[in-house]
Amino acid sequence: MLRKVKSQSFVLYLILISISQINSQDLLNTRLVAHRTFDVNSNDIWGFEKDGIHYAVIGNFNRTSIFSLEKPNEPILVYEVFGTNSIWRDIKFYNDYLYVVADSGSDGLLIIDVSRSVQDISHVFYKPEIPLPTGNVVLRKSHNLFIDEKGFCYLAGSNVGVGGSLIFDLNSDPLAPNYVGIENFQYSHDAFVTKDTLYTSEIYRGQMAMYDVSDKSNIRLLGSNYTPNFFTHNVWGDGKNTLAFTTDERASAYVTAYDVSTPENIRELDRYIPAISGPEGVIPHNTHYLDGYLVTSWYTDGLRVLDVHKPDNMVEVAYYDTWEDEYICHESYHGNWGAYPYTNSNLVYASDIENGLFIVEVDYKRACYVEGVVTDINGKLMSNVKFEFDGDGNNINYSAPDGIYKTGTYKDGTVKLHISKDKYLTKTLEVTLERGKVLNLDVILEPISETSVTINLVNQNNEPIEGNIKFWNDSFSKLETVDGTKTINIPAVPLNAIIESWGYLPHNFENFDFSSTTTQTYMLTDGYAQVFDASDFWTNDNNEGGDWEIGIPKITTFNNRVASPSADSDDFGNFAMVTSNGIPGADCADVDGTPMVVKSRVLDLSTYLDPTLSFDLWSFTSKQDGNQIFTISFTNGVNEFEVFRYSDNTDAWIRFEDISIPNDVKLWQNTQIQLSAIDLSNNGRQSIFEVAIDNISIKSSVSSTKDFTQSNIKLIPNVIDNNIAYLCSKDAASYVIYNALGTIVLRGSISNSIEELNLQGLQKGLYYLQCQDIKSNNVKFLKL
Repeated sequence: MLRKVKSQSFVLYLILISISQINSQDLLNTRLVAHRTFDVNSNDIWGFEKDGIHYAVIGNFNRTSIFSLEKPNEPILVYEVFGTNSIWRDIKFYNDYLYVVADSGSDGLLIIDVSRSVQDISHVFYKPEIPLPTGNVVLRKSHNLFIDEKGFCYLAGSNVGVGGSLIFDLNSDPLAPNYVGIENFQYSHDAFVTKDTLYTSEIYRGQMAMYDVSDKSNIRLLGSNYTPNFFTHNVWGDGKNTLAFTTDERASAYVTAYDVSTPENIRELDRYIPAISGPEGVIPHNTHYLDGYLVTSWYTDGLRVLDVHKPDNMVEVAYYDTWEDEYICHESYHGNWGAYPYTNSNLVYASDIENGLFIVEVDYKRACYVEGVVTDINGKLMSNVKFEFDGDGNNINYSAPDGIYKTGTYKDGTVKLHISKDKYLTKTLEVTLERGKVLNLDVILEPISETSVTINLVNQNNEPIEGNIKFWNDSFSKLETVDGTKTINIPAVPLNAIIESWGYLPHNFENFDFSSTTTQTYMLTDGYAQVFDASDFWTNDNNEGGDWEIGIPKITTFNNRVASPSADSDDFGNFAMVTSNGIPGADCADVDGTPMVVKSRVLDLSTYLDPTLSFDLWSFTSKQDGNQIFTISFTNGVNEFEVFRYSDNTDAWIRFEDISIPNDVKLWQNTQIQLSAIDLSNNGRQSIFEVAIDNISIKSSVSSTKDFTQSNIKLIPNVIDNNIAYLCSKDAASYVIYNALGTIVLRGSISNSIEELNLQGLQKGLYYLQCQDIKSNNVKFLKL
């Protein structure tokens, strides 16, 4: 179906026109010029110039659309061709003709004639028969195409043969080009051709291959090379057969640079991945080379521009985010599909699958470089040393095994460069940088002297216990399990540390010098409390709803609100328990219709007097209809008692204190704490629910107001001295001593009229003595 557009008023019927409404757009050395959305998804993008006017051509799910950019900030639709429904289209331009393929249906090769005025555009669907040794095959579809400087068109990933590159000569008849040959060795996902050299992306073999196509009837393999993530999506050269660049269409994959001047010996030069979002699973899609720059589209991560004048040290210098869908995981195949930079200006035309056409102005600034060798104080070459510039989170690099490092930044002037490696003192240097210039800087790192410390963990009866201890500072982190006693090597510098053990209260150290003594014994107080920094005492309930995670909370936003915390609660340490803590996207692994359940280890509350639960909570729900429910329960595997329920937004970490635990629960000796979150709305993208919990503790409610004065039990002396006291009772009695948190630290009974209490194992502090007269069943509380 053909539809010509002669007036701008009709554009309103076809597409939704608006300047971008996308939330939280990020940019660096870029500016949005115009944005147009469509009623269907988009795919590839290309452009051309005719009579001094530039045009953007975008592939949509069911059509190809041509926009006039006579006024770049007001794109006007001038022509469209409807065709087969396809999520894949690819477009190229040569000598007044547009060539379009789709990797679905049977459109063959769409050829759009723009040789006359925009009021007189026409098109044909070209479906030639391709002669093969096994018989003729009609061209129905193709994944990609490229047109070289000589006017030969290469169709990659077609339905003909194994899906190698079909070659057509566009010069004799551009509307019915002659078929002249086929590269029928491997399936090719993408193609780039220059100077009779064909570069193919053999995606399923995970390699880039180079072919000599000077003789179209006798194509020869020149060389090949595997790409880092073994899923070679596209390849683009510098036009001189000296450099090539590839993308792998995998999560957390690289854009990679190669020296291809000797095809039989292709050499990798450098790799780039955005350090902030790359590890979160974002996917590079298409890259294009332009005058020393790479313009690359990254799904869900936007348009990124790298300075590759030094291909062995690629540096990001510009960025524009076309996509910010708060419902979709950032690792998915959404967002920025393609970017066309060949506009003879600073404009780039970008296509976003869900969000349509973007016209973006790019300030192509040169990078600043720092290169050198890093060694230790003995001259030993050091690998895996991290180099990071202040305020430039994406250009992070590491030294190679030979000690050589190459890094850079989009910033010039005086910049701080942080250099770090585990077990070495972090070095921060102020460097003065110039655009396009290399600062040669050799670095010497000084090792942090280590010390061995022996940690003994004991309970209040001086018996060895098992626990975890975590040490950390800004450049060091270490978690160790201590089974009674363990010797641990740590840096001989002040460190933060925390000891967590199930059934005991955490023990904290802030900026503590552990090297002051080689053996240290820590007596942990009985109790149940967790700050989750050294905790592995919780287990997900193996359900389909997803897992709770312990870690440093990562931020997720929704409608300009924080949907999951960007920081720990106000307790010691940095970790918390959260319902999802990975790839950005509010609907990415949030709570849905199947409950997320996690349980603690078994605890014994039978000795607790009116126990209560306290904790810090973060909760976010987009619906607030009561169907997003977080609960805390106690269960013994048979019975379950819910003690807390929440279905609202906290907006920040809030503290809940002294939630009562039912009396039935406190008698259980095999109890578990159960955290559960569920979204009963089960509306997917229509309902977002996230929960985080931290600083959880249980204590007994000990109060002197419960003192029964008729009891004949007395304590001598009233003020404890020398850690010895005597308990007197007319009749037989039992006693329990609690600490200030309500945890039992000592218990016993009086069979005679007097009992000696040895309190030497207790730390200084406030304690309560509970005595129960067995004859009268009276209870008495005393402060020690």
